[in-house]
Amino acid sequence: MNQFVIFAFVTLLILACQKSSNDENSTGAKELFVSRHVGNRLSIIEEGDLSPKIRLDSLSKYSYLYAVGPLGGLKGEVTIYNGEVSCSTILNDQPKVDTVLSNKVAIFLAYANVSEWNEVDLKDQIYNQAQIEAIVKREAEAQNKLTENAFVFRLEGVVDSMHYHIIYKSSDTPHNKFEHHKSKRKFILKDQPIKIVGFWADATGEGVYTHPGKRIHLHFINADNSTSGHIDQITLKPEAKLFLPK
Repeated sequence: MNQFVIFAFVTLLILACQKSSNDENSTGAKELFVSRHVGNRLSIIEEGDLSPKIRLDSLSKYSYLYAVGPLGGLKGEVTIYNGEVSCSTILNDQPKVDTVLSNKVAIFLAYANVSEWNEVDLKDQIYNQAQIEAIVKREAEAQNKLTENAFVFRLEGVVDSMHYHIIYKSSDTPHNKFEHHKSKRKFILKDQPIKIVGFWADATGEGVYTHPGKRIHLHFINADNSTSGHIDQITLKPEAKLFLPK
């Protein structure tokens, strides 16, 4: 009798723990937020710190996930657009995309979970990232968003010409600024529809997950998810669309 009571108690305890865990996961999945980040790009370049900061599969609970950052060991870039995963790496000197998050880490990552957006039609051609930064600032302020705060945004349109890179460190040489630039594998994309994930940095995030003096960090995925990466230079054709979180 005592053994039965103990078994029943243990069983109920396990079920209660499982329910608590499931409730926590469910709550986390429903949690919406416009920007978070882990890690620091400066520690990569200035200190050679390539240690992982987050397991990417820990984010799979989020239903409306957006994210940008470098993969572990600087072996590629991760871009996530509304849950669509594009981990771009290099094979035979060409981009290769993996769509699975398991067993992957990021050295730093900006990410968000956003379900509702305000859409802005951009009728004119966009010629560079500085113009994108100015447009995002203007439209965010028009929607009464504080640009002192960080937030995710996205763009959809047809690229006229775009220079991008996939970071891919192929040596064991201690990492520094020179090695960082040498590890950037550069490509050009023309006349293709793309989806862009962008993060607007607040004052504390500028230079941490953006380049110094820049407020935005842009990644893209092309239409068939055959390539993705970090945008260096871009020209977008007229009629692109900007999306800002509600």
